[in-house]
This record gives sequence, structure tokens and C-alpha cells, in this order.
Amino acid sequence: NGTTIQVNDGMFTGLPAGLYTCLVQDDYGCDTTFIVEVEHRVSQIIEAIAGNGYTCIGNATTCPLLINNFMEVDSFHVTLVYDPAMVECTGYFQIHPELEAGFQASLFPDLGEINLSWKGEQPVSLSDTTMVTLVFTAWGEGHPELNWLNDQGQSRFFDVSGHEINAHLQPGIIKVSSRPKILPPGTQLICAGESLMILPFVYDGTGEIRYEWITPNGDTDSTEMLWINNITPQQAGEYLITVTDTIDCQDTDTVLVIVSTGPPIAFSGYDTLFVEPGYILDAGNTAQSYWWNTGDTTAQITIDSIGQYLVLATSFENCQSADSVYILWAGKSFFIPNAFTPNGDGLNDVFGVIPRLDYVNRFHISIYNRWGQMIFNTSDLNQGWDGTFKGEACQAGVYVYRIVYQNFGMGTQESKVMEGTVMLVR
Repeated sequence: NGTTIQVNDGMFTGLPAGLYTCLVQDDYGCDTTFIVEVEHRVSQIIEAIAGNGYTCIGNATTCPLLINNFMEVDSFHVTLVYDPAMVECTGYFQIHPELEAGFQASLFPDLGEINLSWKGEQPVSLSDTTMVTLVFTAWGEGHPELNWLNDQGQSRFFDVSGHEINAHLQPGIIKVSSRPKILPPGTQLICAGESLMILPFVYDGTGEIRYEWITPNGDTDSTEMLWINNITPQQAGEYLITVTDTIDCQDTDTVLVIVSTGPPIAFSGYDTLFVEPGYILDAGNTAQSYWWNTGDTTAQITIDSIGQYLVLATSFENCQSADSVYILWAGKSFFIPNAFTPNGDGLNDVFGVIPRLDYVNRFHISIYNRWGQMIFNTSDLNQGWDGTFKGEACQAGVYVYRIVYQNFGMGTQESKVMEGTVMLVR
């Protein structure tokens, strides 16, 4: 610029890069002039690397910006570009502590552009490290690049003298995969006691697929196929299935499991029934169809012989239940003696009824003398009359008994009455 910088014996030091006019003069005032170009040659090369990211559609990923040989850097401004149709930079974090002061970032998601700059208070030297980490959200499947823009010097690093430091800029790739997808298994209808097996069909995704089932009561299962043997109505409900691939992309679905039971059978509480010929055996009226071991297919059948009767009932959900009952002719409910001898010899000392099998549900007996006075009564089948009244022996003679009882059976049983006489012999 025309300013005299140094005057000496020909050794010039500390010259910035540029063009210099050099004047050489001897003791006689003779001189010569020439031009010297001092070039700026820097052997340092900064390596700036855009790290790779891995994610699936709809998820986020991170891409670190790595720097190597970052020595005596005073400032930089860099620009990175990407395909905004496939990914979007939504933010950044993890700025290197030495670069936090003076760091600025501008994001232009519509353009797919990121501008980063830094100017420190003094030059900074860093070992191989991360400058900053960028956050991207993926919109489309593919491998979009994260490139440093430098066709017009947009990405440059400078030393304290303002000279540019050479940089090798290496792009990164964001690999966006399709997330795993579950083909919905749909609602599962099953009958109690059957085995439930659900094998979800999963397509797309990356690498090996992991499975997790969550049952209605909160239990978890990491097997691919959900298998429940001898399922119960208590195990019905919504089952949540989550699949995860090797890059932690997930899909979730629910399976509604409906557990139906077989129709109730009306006589299921009885092993044996004592009935009269012509009795109507009723299996109920809630099933879609009935099948008896007699070949009948109606809900009710008429009993014409003793034996075992079995019915298979099928519900409208195609669930089945079966039960059987043994039929015996009822006849008389009791054996009743017509005389007794309460003389203390241990034989026929007590008058009472002898029930046939375990057949009687409710029972009451009353005994009257010839004047109609009740002298004994009980509701205990096992208690008989010892021939006394108020502790005194009754006279020999004829006494009247009256028994009111109900038999075991289906539905409401009517009360029956048996009356007769017994001879007290002394």
C-alpha cells in the first residue's frame, strides 16, 4: 500500500501474504526495484465430517458434525444442505463447550439448508471431536445426503490473521427406512377351554424384529406368537402387540379377544333325578341347538325309561357345553312302617320314616292321637317317635301321622302330603 514496512540489510520477516515492492540501494545512491509476492501457504487441513443418521419414517435421528485437526481456528461459517422432501432439520444440541460462546445457527427447513457460524474471542484448538449434533425428522424412505455447500465459498474456516484454512468437507447420509408394519389380526372370537394362538404378520422394517405382548392384566410376553392354552373368560380383553426392528422403529396394534362360554344347561346341578314316567327333561332355552344321546334335537325331551341322559348344547357363537343326568323312577319317597313296639328291646322301638336314597329336600311329620291332639312333630328325617308324650308313655292303639315334604328336582317342586296310621303295640 506504499507504506515502508522494514529497512534493513535485506532480511525481511513477519510479512503477511501479498505483493511487495523491494528497493535495493548502494552507498553511491544507485538502486534497483523489483516486485516480490509473498504467498500464503498453509499445510493445515481441517477435516469436517457430517455423520450418518439412521431412522424410519416419522421418527427422529441425529447427525453429529465431526471436526479433525481443528487447530488455531479463529472463526468459521459453514452451510449444509439436504433434501427437504425426505428429511427436516428440526434442531441441534451438544455444541462443543469451547464453541458455545459466539456460536450461531440458522435453520431453513423449506429450503433444506443449515447455516452455522462461530467467532471466538481467541483462536481455539480442539482434538478430534464433535462440533455440534443436528436433529432430523424423516418424512420419506431413502438415503438423502447431508452435504457441505462450498461451490461459492459458503463453508470456510479462518485463522487469527483472517487467512482461510484449507478444509476437507465430507458429506453424510441419513438412511430412512420404512417402519415395521403389523397386518391387523382382527378380533379373535374363541370359546372357553380352547387354545388361543395369534401369529402377527409383520412386513417392512429393518433387520430382526422383536415382539412384546401386553395382556389385559398387564403381564408381558416377548414371544412372536401369543399362545394361551385352555383360555378362560377372565382372559378376555384387549391384547397390545408392539414390534421393534434393529433401528428401534416400532409399530403397535391391539387385538380384541372375546371369550364365549357354552350355553348353560338347566339340570347341570343334578347327578340324579327321581321322576315319574312322562317327565319332561328340560336342558334350557339359550342355545342355538341341542343334541341328546337319544337322538333328539329339541331343548326338552320326554322321559320314558330310566338311565343316563346326555345333552350337547351349542351356542350362537358355536361354543358347546355338555352335561348328563341319571334318571330313576321316583315311586314312594319313604318306607313307612305300620306298627312299632316301644318296649326297650332295641327292635322297632321308634316309629319314623325311612327315606329312599338321598331324595327328600324338605320334610315335616306330625303325629296325632284319636282326639286330634298333636303329640309329636319334627322336621328331622332321622328323628322318630318313641311312643311318649310329655315324658309319659302313650297308650297302645292307632295313631294318625301326616307328612309334608318336597323332593329334590329341577325348578320349583310342589309340596306333597302323605297321611296314614300307625299301630302302637305294648
